[in-house]
Amino acid sequence: MQERRLELVVCAAPLARRAHDLAAHLTASGWDVTATTSVNAISWVDTGALAAVSRAVADRSPGTPRPRPASAVVLAPGTFNTLNKLRSGISDTPALGVLNDAIGQQLPLLVIPMISERLIDHPAWAETTTWLSHLNVTFLDPSTGRTGAIGPLRSGTGEEVTARFSPAWVTGWANGLPAAAR
Repeated sequence: MQERRLELVVCAAPLARRAHDLAAHLTASGWDVTATTSVNAISWVDTGALAAVSRAVADRSPGTPRPRPASAVVLAPGTFNTLNKLRSGISDTPALGVLNDAIGQQLPLLVIPMISERLIDHPAWAETTTWLSHLNVTFLDPSTGRTGAIGPLRSGTGEEVTARFSPAWVTGWANGLPAAAR
């Protein structure tokens, strides 16, 4: 059986606090998970718990071997800043490097956006979601688990949304990928 390897990219928003839960669910479902956190996400993440259930990636020095290629990538949570940088092809952090590689290799990519109601109508956001949708990126609503949904989060509800979030939503998506992607 082919090994199923998944890259989990974690950015700075309340859902980052559940990164270790998400990695644990994916691992229990048979995925080999490598986690990359953005610099700003580190203060949100229980790095010890995440390292216990995944391979945590530190900045790679030149000449250091790359991890084995992933068969799928999950961005949880996806922020306004990171997703707009991704649309522009900016790869100035390890997290954006993983995401740009996924786009370049046409890997299955699941994005769980945490976008404030204050930013949802920003013109850059509309361009970004249109661009990502044309690339067959899957969006998952962190409040409901529905795919295809990109709704705003009411300011101040991030912790409530994080508490309701089910890692099983992501595992369901990953396990439903075609065998070639797994």
